[in-house]
Amino acid sequence: NLRFRNFAIYTNNFEEYEFCIKRIFADYGIAYSFDDTSEVEFSNFAIYLLTLLKIIQNGIDINSLFVLLKTGLFDITKEDLNYFENYVLEFGIKGYMLSKNFKRNNKEDSLQDMVYDLDRLNILREKVIKYITEFGNEINYSMTAKEIIEKIYNHLIENKIVDRYEVEIDNTNN
Repeated sequence: NLRFRNFAIYTNNFEEYEFCIKRIFADYGIAYSFDDTSEVEFSNFAIYLLTLLKIIQNGIDINSLFVLLKTGLFDITKEDLNYFENYVLEFGIKGYMLSKNFKRNNKEDSLQDMVYDLDRLNILREKVIKYITEFGNEINYSMTAKEIIEKIYNHLIENKIVDRYEVEIDNTNN
């Protein structure tokens, strides 16, 4: 049920490959169009994927985590994301601290500080950690490139990342 429009080829050196692509696609009767104006590195999809892989390779750092979550492709509401981020920033949570339950909070009688719902925050924390850990456990760097790409593809489909990105594109184009 796939169509040619379901596929894209991205390259960082368009001019080098243009001739080959045109020739091969013409030989096989494959319709194509070139769009060398869009910057792949600024697409939320590319940011999501590159950031997720960076986190898997280097471990979680808070800045990368929020770059990933703010792409809009992770299954979290903006309200929950803001709530989670406010807590993490207020209490100086580091990446390695995400593996343990959040326990710190402001005093209930404080007039200035917000008192956080730790149950809600720990549910969000567990969801984020589980998501990253499960994907990280699937990637084994002794795997072949094909196996790694299959794992990435399965991750994108199973977690509806592609679906969310298509919605984002549709919303941008309308």
